[in-house]
Amino acid sequence: MHGASALKNVTGDDHSASHSSDRDGSSSDGGDVVFDAGSVDAELGPEGEANKVREGQHDEKEIESLALPEDLSSLERIYILVKSDNEVQHIALLTLLPQYMEEVWAATDAVADSDALAAQAQAQAQAEIVSVLQNVLCQLQSLLPSILQKEEWMRNVILDNVRRIIEAARSSESRDILLACSLDLSSQLATRTSYGHASAEDVKVMQAMISILGLILSTAQQKQLRELAKAVCQDIDTEVRAAMALELGHLATADSDWFEQHMLGEFVELLRDEEIDVKTAAVEGLGKVASSVSASRFWEEVMPVFLTQHECLVCHAGDQGWLTTYSKEAQLLRESALALGPALHACESFLKESMQEHDSVLSRALDAFSPCVVSVDITTRCLCAYIMPGLVKTLGPGNYAKYLDAHYQELAADSAVEVRKTVVDSLEPVCVLLGKQRVARYLANMIQTLCRDGDREVRRVLVNAWPTIQDKFVVADPQHRASLLESLFSPCMDLLLPPWIDNVVRTDWRYRVAGLEAFDKLPSDLYDSSRVRQRCVPTFFDLMRNGAEPLRRAAARSLARIVATNPSAQKDAGLLHEIKSH
Repeated sequence: MHGASALKNVTGDDHSASHSSDRDGSSSDGGDVVFDAGSVDAELGPEGEANKVREGQHDEKEIESLALPEDLSSLERIYILVKSDNEVQHIALLTLLPQYMEEVWAATDAVADSDALAAQAQAQAQAEIVSVLQNVLCQLQSLLPSILQKEEWMRNVILDNVRRIIEAARSSESRDILLACSLDLSSQLATRTSYGHASAEDVKVMQAMISILGLILSTAQQKQLRELAKAVCQDIDTEVRAAMALELGHLATADSDWFEQHMLGEFVELLRDEEIDVKTAAVEGLGKVASSVSASRFWEEVMPVFLTQHECLVCHAGDQGWLTTYSKEAQLLRESALALGPALHACESFLKESMQEHDSVLSRALDAFSPCVVSVDITTRCLCAYIMPGLVKTLGPGNYAKYLDAHYQELAADSAVEVRKTVVDSLEPVCVLLGKQRVARYLANMIQTLCRDGDREVRRVLVNAWPTIQDKFVVADPQHRASLLESLFSPCMDLLLPPWIDNVVRTDWRYRVAGLEAFDKLPSDLYDSSRVRQRCVPTFFDLMRNGAEPLRRAAARSLARIVATNPSAQKDAGLLHEIKSH
């Protein structure tokens, strides 16, 4: 039985041979749909249509509905294609399976309104899917062993739909069937070393296979697949090992216990790999591994290897001088800098419990951060500023001065505008973490310098972040607050205001509104200067007269705020009348 009756019980629809009897007058005793192979070939359309498919001119949807009547259900289409000897039709079958499985589960979820009905519906739907999978398994197995010899478009369709079918399965029984199918696919990976290096196209296929292998491993950790995964980690081709390193990162998050027990050692070896592409792929997944396995094992087994590789890279780069922006080594250094924050953050509670005991490894980790801060690669330096909030959170505010302050100050004074902008972006969370006392003690001079920055974009980002920063930056004492604002920002007003006012005048009105809203976020303490009124008021008046309606409203609000905080403006009757009229 192909399970048509089971589908009828679940969905209320008869998916048996009601449509097929008009086509060939036959059906099996058990309600199965039976079609003559010759009639199927006749329905596939002209030979030119098949040629279009072979030449890759059809997209997936066209393949899915190739020359089959529109009124057929997915199940009926599947059984038509099962009887075909045409390879293109087998691929069409592959595209129909995930759609069919999704339809069955959707119908199941719709009728299940109680626990008892839900269990019954789930069982019936699963029986239907398993029956269909058993019937089409031979077609799938005929496709997979020769996948390397197929055209690129055909391989992409096959691999993509194998993944979709696996994702649509909901039980171990259907996954066991798919496992048998996928083992044929994955067995080619196990024999890779017997015929040497693969071509570039074959490597792409191997990478797709590895992705499917990882998907199966996350739900069905059979020993044979575990051994296969370990063999792939030692593949002769760099690209294949790199793909497996990336997949291990995903696998760590899918099933952390199984990964830690069986595959953590392989991940460590990939970190040690001689090829830089493999190391880079492993480092890219370092954060996922850190957040998945136990902190103690990660800190003791993975972190020392990562730091050793990082130190060797930095040392060799300094000796040879080849760490250019577009080099593979620069990419590895960027990934290392980006991974350091999540790696330390994953061990946060573990480190706080035993900071003294693990101080040597921690010192190495922070020493590894130092060359990234001064790297010739701008992106690496930006990443150092980007992960600073995470480092502050991990180490705690009390350790900021000891471990991080010097690095942060150096990044804030970086020659590259992109780095300084990233520092300003990170200021808000860093200030929140450090608290008022430490911000005033360690960051006052740095913020003052950034306010005077020669690049307008840096100043713009700082002004935008200021509302949050100021709450953590100043103390409760009003006199101290006024003194601090005066010492830090009054000298900077001439630099802060021109970019905002110029943007208001020159840019599209939507951007002008955004500029005015950001201007409104400036502390009211800064509006007690006559030069502010002299510069702002004429510009805002012009916008109120000539701008679009949203812009006129925004300009009026900004001008009203300035007047409300400027005693001399409050006495200007003409100014007040103009504002009221708007």
